[in-house]
Amino acid sequence: MPTWCDCDLTLKTDSPQDIRHFIEFNKKKNPNKILDAESFLPTPSNDAIDPKEWMVSKWGTRSNLEEVVEILDYKEGMDKHQYSFRTIGTPPKPVIRTMSEMFHSIIFILEFYEKIEGFRGMSKFQNGVMLHDEVGEYYGKRGGIA
Repeated sequence: MPTWCDCDLTLKTDSPQDIRHFIEFNKKKNPNKILDAESFLPTPSNDAIDPKEWMVSKWGTRSNLEEVVEILDYKEGMDKHQYSFRTIGTPPKPVIRTMSEMFHSIIFILEFYEKIEGFRGMSKFQNGVMLHDEVGEYYGKRGGIA
């Protein structure tokens, strides 16, 4: 059974239209998902590549973003937006870094919790640069076994 890493992703910007562009970009790439790692770092369609190994090396986790929900419904003019999702084992820091490269004016704050391995943390990205990264001892009730 996989262990889940529960994640919250907050987007902040001084340009509210950039939040709308971010949401529209993801929906255009994959209209069936609220937020999808494939929209930002698509897995190659090459039979010589092991998809799970590729995900770990490129996404930083063994799965796509699962059970994605918007914490608040988006309304035009908002300068902040939030998602909650799960990944297997570890947080998808490389995916979030890529999002920040593509949407320069948005600050991406990823908070993550993994109960079984016993860690939690927060990473902050803007313009493809990790501005802050901390990992500490786990506390709380999030993350766990599927």
